[in-house]
Amino acid sequence: MSDEEYYRSLGIDPTPRPPAPLDAEQLQEAKALDAYWTPERLRNARPLDDPDGARLGDTHGMGSALRAPSHEVAGGFDNVGVFVVTRAGGKEDRFCTASVVDSPSMNLVISAAHCLSDTDRFENFGFVPKYNDSSNPKPYGIFRAEKNRVYLDGRYIKLGSSKADDLDFAFVRVQRNEKNQVLATTVGGGNRLKFIGPGDFAQKDAHLIGYPGGSKKPRDCTATTKKFDDRFVQIDCDGYTPGTSGSPFLAAWDGKRGDVFGVIGGYKTGGPTANTSYSSQFDADINRLYVQAVNNYEPDKASSLGGGGTWKHAKAITSGTFYDPADYAAAARATGLRGTEVRRTGSQDMIVLWDDGELSLYEGDGAFGFEKDRKLIGPNGTWKNAKAITAGDFTGGAQYDLMVLWVDGEVSLYKDVDYDSGSINNVQEITLQQPNALWKHATALATGAFGGNKWPDDVVVTWDDGEATLYWDVDAAGFHTEKKLADPGSVWKYARAITTGDFGGADNNDLMVRWTDGELTVYKDLGISGLGAENQVLAANALWRDHAKVISAGNFGGNSWPDDLMVRWSDGELTMYGDSSASQLGKELMLVPPA
Repeated sequence: MSDEEYYRSLGIDPTPRPPAPLDAEQLQEAKALDAYWTPERLRNARPLDDPDGARLGDTHGMGSALRAPSHEVAGGFDNVGVFVVTRAGGKEDRFCTASVVDSPSMNLVISAAHCLSDTDRFENFGFVPKYNDSSNPKPYGIFRAEKNRVYLDGRYIKLGSSKADDLDFAFVRVQRNEKNQVLATTVGGGNRLKFIGPGDFAQKDAHLIGYPGGSKKPRDCTATTKKFDDRFVQIDCDGYTPGTSGSPFLAAWDGKRGDVFGVIGGYKTGGPTANTSYSSQFDADINRLYVQAVNNYEPDKASSLGGGGTWKHAKAITSGTFYDPADYAAAARATGLRGTEVRRTGSQDMIVLWDDGELSLYEGDGAFGFEKDRKLIGPNGTWKNAKAITAGDFTGGAQYDLMVLWVDGEVSLYKDVDYDSGSINNVQEITLQQPNALWKHATALATGAFGGNKWPDDVVVTWDDGEATLYWDVDAAGFHTEKKLADPGSVWKYARAITTGDFGGADNNDLMVRWTDGELTVYKDLGISGLGAENQVLAANALWRDHAKVISAGNFGGNSWPDDLMVRWSDGELTMYGDSSASQLGKELMLVPPA
């Protein structure tokens, strides 16, 4: 595949766009950075991942439990080098291994997130390609890191290296060097980013190149990688001591260029011994960061969802497209906004109803996370009487509406809710049902596309007598065609929570049910003919029986389907199961820690 075809396959404009030439002031800064990093400073720098580790220029043993042997490479490699930084007020010079990545921006460097998670304290931060302890240790100079352009996953920033160890990778955009040269042009190109699917963990003749704190030169090793713990790439090579964090795993390596499919990090920040190293899996998560970095978008920030003490009070959650996609089609709004690229791919947001009547809207970030909430209404007596909420496209257009069931049986529709609309009181309210005795007995609502037209405007309602009902093509005029899914007195009186999504991959949406005994099931392709086949996701169990309080599904990251399940637990923990199916839950991510 050509570079142009590769970039287009990722939705990236392949047009080369190198960083702008340095102006006079920037050039002086670049020269000052080059002058700071003298051969002696480089030689004495210690590993970022081990403050007590050996200096970059020291020599000591590489360990005795040899796996595939590694060897020093005199002179180094053009597109592999070290990030160097100063911390603690100029008293600590540090380094980590890093390498150049191919991109239209021509200025991307990849390393481990655990090396770069403290950049607020970094000074003299730059990349030295082909570092070697010779009379010319910086053959290509040094490339200053662009300010505020270090790309880590927001979940890693919030949760740290232990709880988010499968996200231990990062990109940095760099400026031109002290000679006003572009990185990729100067070193002869970078390595292409390679993604690792479920069957791709075993890469034969993979190279691992890194700078141990006890080596004056980079070390190279060739071995076959394998899967570890279903989410890490493992390689057994001797001698990769602290300092090698961020070292690239390279496939199809010809001595100059290859495909980078991992960096030392992940499990125990790369592994507890010098003879076995790990990398987080390069999947959709790193793809998203790569697109951000290439396009010079704003980097992620730590999740601002708060703690479990707050989320214990989340009464109901629903997801939807609470923005007008047309607003994000214009290039003017697609520049410099972190959420913009996400929105153009259809990622959804969530609305949360709290037990004190507050209503909050959280903008999705497309990576199974959310931005800080936008308060639609503060704590109040009226919304404390909201019994259930659901969202769908009931009034046309691409923007979702919010449906509310009240304790007195009234059903309201709030048209085209938007995170820019401010208070929910600014949104048009449509009454679908006046207060009435019948709808007082409705217990839950869930919206999906179950037939009829193609829109998510079909509503499943459960009742306190065990009846379950499907209403097709609900609109501003009310509820119309009704289909009884289960008779009164049926097992549905044991349904405790429902949500909808596309867990089976067919045209119609599916209905997910959490039962009183903790069982979790999916009814695939709900439609005119009824519930369809029941698929068990989880057997009855105490954990889900006693502690899973709220469930809601949507499209929050990964693929483009609404198959990401959120669960609010009794201790306030909020968990996302990304890319779930009709037979099993997907990858588990903690969005909010327990109280």
